[in-house]
Amino acid sequence: GFSLKWYASLAGNAAILSVALNTLIVALVSTAIATLLGTLLAIGVEMRRQYGRGLEALIFAPMIIPDIVLAIALLSFFSMLDFTLGLHTIILAHVVFNLAFVCSVVRARLKSFDWSIVEASADLGASALTTFRRVTLPVILPAVVAGALLAFTLSV
Repeated sequence: GFSLKWYASLAGNAAILSVALNTLIVALVSTAIATLLGTLLAIGVEMRRQYGRGLEALIFAPMIIPDIVLAIALLSFFSMLDFTLGLHTIILAHVVFNLAFVCSVVRARLKSFDWSIVEASADLGASALTTFRRVTLPVILPAVVAGALLAFTLSV
């Protein structure tokens, strides 16, 4: 019949627990970095559309390139720079991969964003940080959270 004893034996295996912990570390750290950079990149590209077109191809390349090709390219890049391969290079690779997904989700929300409210906030004397915190962030926060969840899911 059905038994949970094999799952219990997995929970007691130190190697499995170590791998699971490393997976969570990579997923959480790469999600945090990709969410921050992807959001800032999306805002920058949308605010400066005339300069963002060339950058757009570079941002979305990891979505187009097959995963194995991207992995081999990153491995070659890390080897060329004499990086010691480890958890930090895995995190960096996940950030490169997830950045495109976070950026695309946030940019989709910014497409319908009314930039005149940002200008109005500046005209009323708000600093750039206050404008971002009180005007821009509340509007794009659902997209940022969705991008973060997507990045976390792809990293796990």
